[in-house]
Amino acid sequence: MSQVQEYGCFVRLEGVEKCRDGLAHASTYVDGEAPSAGVKLWCKVLSISKDSGQQRIALSLNLVDQRTGWTSTDSVKYLHVAIFLVLILMHVKNKVF
Repeated sequence: MSQVQEYGCFVRLEGVEKCRDGLAHASTYVDGEAPSAGVKLWCKVLSISKDSGQQRIALSLNLVDQRTGWTSTDSVKYLHVAIFLVLILMHVKNKVF
């Protein structure tokens, strides 16, 4: 996290070349509290847009589990994959193909 303003905090994104900071609006803070500057955070990218030639990245902090980095949609995706693999194994075992 690079800096905190009253409307949100700017988060330095690792591995991004051109636009290195994204903005997490204050409404997306975990437990409503602003993080401290210098703290590493997990963020979800909400949108990427161009305004006056500058790229802007909107981020959310509360849509990501700060301990694991997973979002609720990540767990749903992996659950769907797991269910799909179980169904395939059941078909193979019963030779239903």
